[in-house]
This record gives sequence, structure tokens and C-alpha cells, in this order.
Amino acid sequence: MKRISLFATYVLMNVFLVLILVSAFTYIIYTNAYRQVSEEMETMQETSLTQAMQNIDNTLSGFTEMSGYASTDSGLTPYQLQSGYWGSVSALRRLGIYTAPLNLFQIYIYIDGHEMLYSPSGNLSLYYFNELYTYNGNWGQEEMLQLLKDAAHTKISPPGCTVSRNSVRGEQYVLLASPWINSGVRYGTFIGMVDQNYFQSILNGAVVDSDSIAVLLDSQGRLLFHSDIQMDWAALSSEIARYLDTGKLFFNGVEYTASRCVSPYNGWQYLAFIPKNKLFHLLADQNLYQFILILLLLTCGLTVGVLLAVYHYKPIRRIWEALPEPALTAAAPRSGQLEQMQRKIYEIVQDNATMIHELDENKEMQRQSTLIQLLDGSFGQVKERLEELEQRGIHLTGPYYQVMVFRLGEMVSPALQNTVYQELRTQSENVVETLPQKYIALLRNTKYEKIPSENKGDAYAMLGILKKLGVPNGRIGVGQTYADPSLIHVSYIEALSALDSDALGSMVFFASFYGNHSGTAEWFPNKAQLRLAEAVSQGNVNAVEPIMKEIEEHLRSVQSSSDHRQFRFSLYSVIHDMLLITDRLSLPDVYWEINRMLHYGDTNDFIQQLSAFCTHAALQVRSSRERQQDELLNDILQYIDAHYAEQDISLAAIAERFNLTASTLSRLFSQYFHIRFIDYLSDKRMEKAAELLNDTELSIKEIVSRVGYIDVSSFTRKFTQTYKTSPGKYRKKKSGADL
Repeated sequence: MKRISLFATYVLMNVFLVLILVSAFTYIIYTNAYRQVSEEMETMQETSLTQAMQNIDNTLSGFTEMSGYASTDSGLTPYQLQSGYWGSVSALRRLGIYTAPLNLFQIYIYIDGHEMLYSPSGNLSLYYFNELYTYNGNWGQEEMLQLLKDAAHTKISPPGCTVSRNSVRGEQYVLLASPWINSGVRYGTFIGMVDQNYFQSILNGAVVDSDSIAVLLDSQGRLLFHSDIQMDWAALSSEIARYLDTGKLFFNGVEYTASRCVSPYNGWQYLAFIPKNKLFHLLADQNLYQFILILLLLTCGLTVGVLLAVYHYKPIRRIWEALPEPALTAAAPRSGQLEQMQRKIYEIVQDNATMIHELDENKEMQRQSTLIQLLDGSFGQVKERLEELEQRGIHLTGPYYQVMVFRLGEMVSPALQNTVYQELRTQSENVVETLPQKYIALLRNTKYEKIPSENKGDAYAMLGILKKLGVPNGRIGVGQTYADPSLIHVSYIEALSALDSDALGSMVFFASFYGNHSGTAEWFPNKAQLRLAEAVSQGNVNAVEPIMKEIEEHLRSVQSSSDHRQFRFSLYSVIHDMLLITDRLSLPDVYWEINRMLHYGDTNDFIQQLSAFCTHAALQVRSSRERQQDELLNDILQYIDAHYAEQDISLAAIAERFNLTASTLSRLFSQYFHIRFIDYLSDKRMEKAAELLNDTELSIKEIVSRVGYIDVSSFTRKFTQTYKTSPGKYRKKKSGADL
């Protein structure tokens, strides 16, 4: 019965629509005489023109209303747009809510004094906007900026002035600009991009004859848009200007009758011109032929209606059968069947969107974790796993690889650090924040084997980014380039060594550290020794063994030269560096190992003792830093458990409180707790809500407020997903079990 009732509904709907069309056509044939043709045609044209005006006015006024609503939205502010990746994504999702019904190709937000454009599909700088789009007409970048800065109300780009995408499709877009004002304060401008074909298609739909012309003039009589017809528009524009004065239009020997309407919204003038020689001649008297034609049309209409019903019902039936739960109920009215099905489909779409978002987040967390493994040398067999790295979003294209490490300083806020991180992400996807130092590491693909002036220029451009973003005492360490991707962790150690060195300047290249000879004695530390000291300082056990091989080769080379003074100087230089690390990192448990190295037996004995010391010390450093990280994560969990009921608690807010970036905190949650932050927070709230339902008589609305939710509907949906029953049924079930 349910399928039959739904099919009958479709049959009636389609037959009814077809009958309306047939009846309208019949009415036109038998109610219009020849003397009424002109008047009827003008009426039809005026109606179409008014509809076109309303469509365009609705788009413009809708954009203005959207701007007004979005301007007062507390979830969409300049602060949130510039507060970091996750804050920007959240704010732009809010923007997407308002722009969904509008006929816009793209929407941007321009913040006064800021060189960025923000949109739900991605952010870009004004510079890149000007590279991406071409200006058409008598305007350019300066006029476009003037449009954005001077928009006191909704404005449109000048007549004939559009922008086009650098693509083979060649679309041209008209810009809408509306001010972003909240409580009298101007923040910036909302920018809407409308395909120029949108206006042309509306005007095409406004004409009732293929030879008719539809135009749109601004309030000053200038031509803005016109229908798609081959015409000398330059000559016609002057004739239209004359028509506005005389009320008559003659063009190419043809007289036109005109329909006109003026928009009450912005004063634009909509005109349609119909050639008088194209007016129809309708028959006024009925005859047998006409009667047979009407019967034939009715029969065809009924047949077409049934066929359309069958055609449209088939996909609905497949959807109905594919739903995991019955979307239709026997008691539901016909109008409710489609509504239930629509709600169910909406839930499925929402669940799939959530799943896609989770997959994207997991992919990003895996990418960051893999970058950390590449930097500390624990990934293994990098050459053989390049395809796997590609799948994780890490592109090692080479042919040479280099690591840069950014230290922003203690005075830099988490918000600014996150801004720097996001800016560096625009330069390279291979960017990650390292703990516990909270450095930002950037893995570069470079075509230079050494570090010529061009490559240094690229590096100093990174320093320019720090200065542009207002980082006061930023410092960058740059490792050497390597052709083997397996040596990326070596370049990372070198970058850290350069960063921690006593060298002056904001940019320090490890490649600039060379041995300095004085007589026959060589001044230490050399490069291998610097790497070893930094590997121990970082607790990087994986890097100790390959660096020890370099140290051994160097010591044996010095020993073979028979320069005993230089050989002993080399040994004591290494011991001195290890002693400095022991003091700096407070590693008292390894002093005895240093004492043993001072009383080595031979070179082999010294190398074995040095290797054991470095491994032991690096393990202690790693253990200490893991404890620090565990304490940090424990503090974060305690903070969430204490503040889960606050509605403004978020990943970005917690990251800022604990001096982290949001991306790093998200990675730590996924890596150590194997759960996303939002899921942990939601589970905590659901757990508390279940306790309140069991142990109190509070209303569901009060419980919703106590666990940090804003509205009952979203809480109910999440609770039902978690416990497979609604809050009300959960409470009744528990009450019944207690009795």
C-alpha cells in the first residue's frame, strides 16, 4: 500500500502539471483574438521582465542581507578568521551557512588593512588573487581595491568590468561588494563573485521571442547587461539612450515595441524590445480541427504525465528500498512519506560528511607523525618507501633535501606561532612543530647540491616571513643538502646545531662551520662532533650510531697522521663537549662514564665508551622529555575534565592556554590517546549527561546546559548516536531498572 500511495501521488502530480500546460496552451489559442495579440505579448513580456528584475534584486538584496547577518555573527569575526587554521575553518563554515542559498560562484571576506581574502573553499592573498584572475574592461587592481574600501552599501563592479579565471573555460565574474559593519565599526568587506552569464541567462529568460532584445541599465542609463543575441551593441546603446528620451526605438529599419520596469531596490531599468513584425496571428473561431487537436493534446498530456510519474518514481523507489530503516510508515500521510525519507537521507549525508572530515583529520595527523619520524630518523628505508610517503601527503621530489628549523622565541604568543605555522604551510606542505622545544621544522625539496647564493636567497625569504608577521627575535638554523632522503634526519640535526650555536645573526647555516687550522693543531669541534652533541641534546638515539662512525673515521685519520698532540686534542675536545652537555641537561648519572673515557685504554676502547655514553645520555634525555610531554598531556586532560561544561571550550582555546598550536595539540591527541579532541570532549559530555539523567530529576534542557551544549536538538542527536536511544527513553529505562 505504501508504494502504491506514493506512486499515485507522483501520477497525480505529473498529470496535474501536464494538464496545466495543456490547458494554458488551449486557453491561449481560444481566448486571444488577433486584435489582442499585441497587448497579450506585451503583458507576457512585462511579466517575464518583472520576474527577471525580482530574481536579480533577490540576489543583490540577499547578498546585502547575508552581509548584515554575517556582520553580527559572534562566530564570524576578524579575530577568528586570523586566529589560526582551525579557527579560520570554523568561522568560514559559519559564512557558508549564510551564502548557501545565493547564486554566487565564490564568496570572499576582505579585512581592512589585511592582505588576505578568506573564503569557505580556501584562503588566498590579494597578490595571488591578482595572479589568479584577469581584469576585463576599463579597470584594474587599484579600482578593485577602491570598490572594496569605499563600499558604504552593496555595490557592483563598474559596467563592463569583470574578472576572469586563468583557465580555458574563460568565465567572467561580476564582483559584488557589501560592507562588514558591526555596531558602527567597519571590519572590512564581503565580496561575492557572480558569473556574468547569470545576468545574461536571466535576461535570456525574460524575452518571449528569439528576435526580442532584453537589456539592463543602471540608474544613470548606462548599459550593464544584455540578452544573448547577435547585435551591434555599441550602435544599439545610443539608440536605447534616444529611446529613453523619445519613447520610440527604430534600429536597422525595424520598429520595436518596448516593455519596461524599474527596480525599487536600486533604480536599475529593465527593458525588453519586441519586433512588431513578429507578433503572432491567432485563430479566433473554433472548428473541428481545433477540437481534435485539443483532444489529442489532452490524451498525450495524460500519457506523458503517467510516463513522467513512472520515470521519476523509479529513483525514489530505489532510495526507499536502500534506506537502512523504513523511511515510510503505514500510518503516515502521503505528504509525510517524502518528509521522512528526506530526513533519513539528510542524516546519512551528515554522517558521511562527518566521516570524510574525520578521514581528512586522520590523514593530516598521520602526515605530521611521519614528518616527525623522518626528522628523528625512525621512519626507516626512506628510498624504498617514497610511494608510501606520497600516499601520506609527503612529497619528496628532490633531487636534494634540506631541513630548516625556526625558533620564534619565548615572547611569541601561541596565536602568532600558529600564524607563522600556517604561513609556512603555504610555502611547503612539509612543515611540522616539534616538541618539547616548540620549534617549527620545514623539510625542503631543492635543486641545489650545495648552498649557492640563490638557495640562500630562498632561505632569507623565510626570514622575511618572520619579520613580516612581526616575530621580534626569530632565528633560523639551516642544515646541509643531501641527495639521499634517508639523510633528512642528519640535515635536521645540523639545523638544530646551527640554531643552538654561538654564531651571530638570525640565519645560521650549518655549512658555514669549517675547521680552523693554526700550525699543525686543528680547532674543534668539527661538523661530525657538532652533530653528535646535538643528537645527544635532542635525545635522538637513532642518529647517534651513524654519527659515531664519522667520529671514528676522523679519530683514526688523525691517529694515522702520527700527530699525537692533535690526536689527544681531538679526544679531549669530544670529552669536553660531552661534559658541557651533561652540565647543561643536568645528567648526573653519566659523570662516571665521562671519567672512564678520560682513562681509556686504546682508540677502540675510547670509541666504545663514547658510543655507550652518547646512547645512555640520549636515552636519558628522551626519557626526560617523554615525562615532560606526559605531564603536559595529563594537565590538558585534567583541564578538559574540569571545564568540559563550558560552551566556549575548543581545541584552539586549550592549545593557546598550554602554549601550543592547534595542529600540534590535535596531533598529540590522536597520537597518544588514539581519539580526536572533539570526540573526547563529546564522550565526556555524554558520560556526564548519562549520570545526570540517572541520578537527578533535572529537565533535559537543564542537563543540556550543564554539559556544555547550546541546543537540545544537537544534544539529543549525539546522545542517541552514543547510547542508541533518546535521553528521555534512557531515563525511563534506568528508572524502570531501579524499580
